[in-house]
Amino acid sequence: MYYATTAINNISTLSDQVTSLQNALNTKFASLETTLVVGTTDTVELTLDPAQAYDYFGWNIMQQIGGTLVAVNPGSATGTDFVGDLATSWNSSIDTTV
Repeated sequence: MYYATTAINNISTLSDQVTSLQNALNTKFASLETTLVVGTTDTVELTLDPAQAYDYFGWNIMQQIGGTLVAVNPGSATGTDFVGDLATSWNSSIDTTV
């Protein structure tokens, strides 16, 4: 009986310590800054429109902070194999112009 009581007391103490640790972590995480800053050593884009990202650095920032409707399938031999990025489905004409 002594060992059972000791084990229960140890479990209770451990449970209290876990709760205390959870509370401390929640307090710490709540105080952390949640802003992600993305920058470049080059000029900064004047717009967040990906179509106006005219240089590599601007395009890179646009790709890091936003998605496109479709993307080229990785490993595509022709560069015309598209997969959905933000788009879940789409239609195209038979002559693939639309």
